[in-house]
Amino acid sequence: MSLLDYRRKRSFDRTREPEPGKPAPRGQRPIFVVQLHHASRRHYDFRLQVGDALKSWAVPKGPSYDPSVKRMAVEVEDHPLDYAGFEGEIPKGEYGGGHVARFDHGVWSTTGDPEEQLAKGHLRFELFGDRLKGGWHLVRSGKPARQPQWLLFKDKDAWAGTLEADDLLAEVTPPPAEDRKRAGSGKATRKRLATVPVPRTRRKDWKKRALALDGSRAADAPDGPFQPQLARLGQAAPEGEQWLHEIKGMATASSPPSRRARCGCGRETRWSGPTAFPRSATR
Repeated sequence: MSLLDYRRKRSFDRTREPEPGKPAPRGQRPIFVVQLHHASRRHYDFRLQVGDALKSWAVPKGPSYDPSVKRMAVEVEDHPLDYAGFEGEIPKGEYGGGHVARFDHGVWSTTGDPEEQLAKGHLRFELFGDRLKGGWHLVRSGKPARQPQWLLFKDKDAWAGTLEADDLLAEVTPPPAEDRKRAGSGKATRKRLATVPVPRTRRKDWKKRALALDGSRAADAPDGPFQPQLARLGQAAPEGEQWLHEIKGMATASSPPSRRARCGCGRETRWSGPTAFPRSATR
């Protein structure tokens, strides 16, 4: 990614914004950051790490959790990765002069090559932040404009709802009164949340679903390990699209007779406790 435009627009002897030049650390997941920027006009700067730079868009009204609300996102110059940690005041008279506050940050993921998706004009991605979570879309608009315009909107997933970015400003550093008066204050009526609430999931009645299967009958769970279905040795793999193939490994089956899960493998070995499954045992 080119950072020439970023460097050309800034005088680093007058602004605290970071200079470009540092390469991305290897072996780490790509980051994202969203900053609330009170420049000449209030907007949210939406940035995704692609390679060694942050691809950036200016979103005037900020992201919305409502999938039917498509927010305009104006593509701007790439920013260096160090910009993810920038907060504070850009001096008046400098490019983007005004207050910058970090709204959210975290990591993000996508299926496939992000640069290829951006080139085609549709990036599907998932955010893992405190305020922004779940699936999102960036779709390039066909409208002619001086700068490329995109549409940012929420995927129809469990996190979808009615919240706006302006509802999640609790604990975000507020701008000085002068900047707020000049650039605007956003949504008039808003909630004061610091994180997005965890979506409520309806408990599934697995017993009812199992009894709906042909030939099923109600019975008590076995008291002890039970034999899961195991693979059988053969001379050749079966053919047909209905078959799935996987590498040989250890098969486990769990049976939660109460609120305490019990796990066993095909050799009737019982596994339980945090030493067997350290991550799942604590959830």
